[in-house]
Amino acid sequence: MMRWTGIRLLAVLLTLLGLSITPAAASDKKSDKNAQAAAQKVYNKGAEAFQTGDIEAANQNFEMSCEMGFLEGCYSLASNYSHGRGLPQDKVEAGMLYAAACKQLHMDSCNNLGILYRDGDGVTQDYARAMQLFSQACDNGIANGCVNIGFLYSNGWGVQKDPVRAVAMLESGCNASVEAACFGLGQHFADGDGVAKDVVRAASLLERACNAAITDGCYELGVLLSEGDGMAQDHTRAFGFYSRACDGNLLFGCYNMGVNLRDGQGVGIDHVRANALFSKSCDGGVMQGCTNLGISYLNGVGVAKDYGRALPLLTSACDVDIPEACEALGGMYYLGFGTPRDYARAFALTTKGCEKNLPLSCYNLAIMYRDGQGVAVDYKRALELFAKTCDAKLAAGCNDAGVQYANGRGAFRNVPMALIYFRKALAIDPNQIDAKRNERIAQRITGGR
Repeated sequence: MMRWTGIRLLAVLLTLLGLSITPAAASDKKSDKNAQAAAQKVYNKGAEAFQTGDIEAANQNFEMSCEMGFLEGCYSLASNYSHGRGLPQDKVEAGMLYAAACKQLHMDSCNNLGILYRDGDGVTQDYARAMQLFSQACDNGIANGCVNIGFLYSNGWGVQKDPVRAVAMLESGCNASVEAACFGLGQHFADGDGVAKDVVRAASLLERACNAAITDGCYELGVLLSEGDGMAQDHTRAFGFYSRACDGNLLFGCYNMGVNLRDGQGVGIDHVRANALFSKSCDGGVMQGCTNLGISYLNGVGVAKDYGRALPLLTSACDVDIPEACEALGGMYYLGFGTPRDYARAFALTTKGCEKNLPLSCYNLAIMYRDGQGVAVDYKRALELFAKTCDAKLAAGCNDAGVQYANGRGAFRNVPMALIYFRKALAIDPNQIDAKRNERIAQRITGGR
């Protein structure tokens, strides 16, 4: 189909304007009525073609009916341009069509034009203009317009954030069967934002949205079920909702499915399938998926060990500050896996992980400070980091903090304090061999105190 030029759109716009402002004689009224009937007939042919899957024929008829002054045709054509249904996706063209119909008081077009202004799609982002258009639609009975106002207040887009007002607008929309409003309302109940926290009510609303093919609702419900905060934890049901989100191409749903399969939460462990889902999410820009896939290649879990494939995956994820990726990448540079050993690079990467409070990163960083690898020896800093990892329930961190105290590194020699740390290590992991041996030595020195 030919795309409209600006001149052609202007001609249609003038025609549409003429329909509402030109006084009509009696004979003209009959002619106008016949013209509208003819235009609606063309539009109906388009609607029938759309229902049967003949999108090209549908768009041809929508375009013809729009040129004949039938606003619903303009609206449908604009929607198809906006979503790329049977046409090259073109938000600018969609915006011009919505604007033309909105000027003729087609309120659904006003609402959709507001969405374009809200998101900056095809037009310059303008929250004030979006609010004006949503309000115009809402005031004329378009529930979606009211709901979109609710989302503006919910997120503080162009207005002072007002969760109480947002909840009122979203609840009204949900009651009017706008399922996107139920999704937004569910999030407010889940977070206790503008309303008393009620996770059970949130789950009900999110499931309603999920059943209406709002994939974000499926995903968020999966998260609630996984966390079990305020409701029964159910990894099996969570996996099912993540799967529905993934089927709807919400890639974080695919990623979370992979995590469940990797860890055996709600489903049997399947590293091969988990890696396939991590790969799918990674290809779609979910960098946590790239991280987990890289770690699988690093350790040979579900795939053949391949440092050459692990390195770029972990590098790309670390570059956007995924701390687990930086931690694993730091280990590769420290050990020289798939790359020349580089303690300075390892130190920088491991620092990133520790700054995000990853216990293993902080433990590895402590070793570097203790041994002067990539940084000057600093026993005091090493002791601080070993103690920090001990507090995070890392048995090796407790043991090494005890060793530091026993040897007077980073603090005055203090064997009773060392004994305390060795016992902390064994409380976390009774099979920690080094801690067992060190505890016996410390007990002999202190007399068992």
